[in-house]
Amino acid sequence: GDATVVGSLAGRSIARPIVGIAAAAEDGYWLTDDRGTVYPFGAPLRGSLAGRGLKHRIVAIAPNAYDSGYRLLARNGEVFAFGATFRGSLGGRKLPKPATAIATNPRNDGYSILTQDGAVYSFSAGYYGSAVDTCARAAAIALAYTDSLEHDGKPRESHVRGIVRLLK
Repeated sequence: GDATVVGSLAGRSIARPIVGIAAAAEDGYWLTDDRGTVYPFGAPLRGSLAGRGLKHRIVAIAPNAYDSGYRLLARNGEVFAFGATFRGSLGGRKLPKPATAIATNPRNDGYSILTQDGAVYSFSAGYYGSAVDTCARAAAIALAYTDSLEHDGKPRESHVRGIVRLLK
C-alpha cells in the first residue's frame, strides 16, 4: 500500500506476541503486546502496562477519536486508558466469553467492546445490537465503526460492525 512506514519491530528481540496496532491521529501508530507494553512509532507514548504483572492478557488497542491517546483492552474486559478518556470497563464482571476487540466511535470518542460470543458492550458510544445468537459456532474477533451516509453522501452517524470467524 501507500501508507507511511515510520518504524517497526523488525530486527528487535521482543519477548511477547504483538496483539494489536492502532493508528494515531497524526502519521504514526502504536503496537502492543499481550502484556500491555506499547511500542510507539511516530506517535507519542502516553503510557504502558509493562512490568505491572497483569492477571489477564491484553488482547487489543484502540486509538481515541480526537488526539494522541489510546485504550488497551484485557481479555477480562478491563480497559486501560492512556491519554484518552476512560468511559467504563467490563473488568470485575463475569463474562460468558472473553473480550476480543475494542473500537472507538469516531463521532464522540465513546467505545465498544466485543466478546468472543458476539456480545457488544458500549460505553458512551451508542448501542446498535450484538450477534450473540449468531455466534454459537463461531468466534467474534474484530470490531469497527462505519459511517451511514445520507443520500448526498455525507456521513450521518457511525455504526459498530463485527467480524466473525467460524470455528471448526
